Amino acid sequence: MAAGHLFFGGIGYLDEDAYKGMLEQVKNEVHSLFPRTN
Repeated sequence: MAAGHLFFGGIGYLDEDAYKGMLEQVKNEVHSLFPRTN
């Protein structure tokens, strides 16, 4: 999660669970746009 902490370093209210949720949402959107993407 080091990259996440770096990226959101200035945003104190985002915790690790919120970051994971956002990451999952982004991955789902990427899959819907690019079905072949792993």
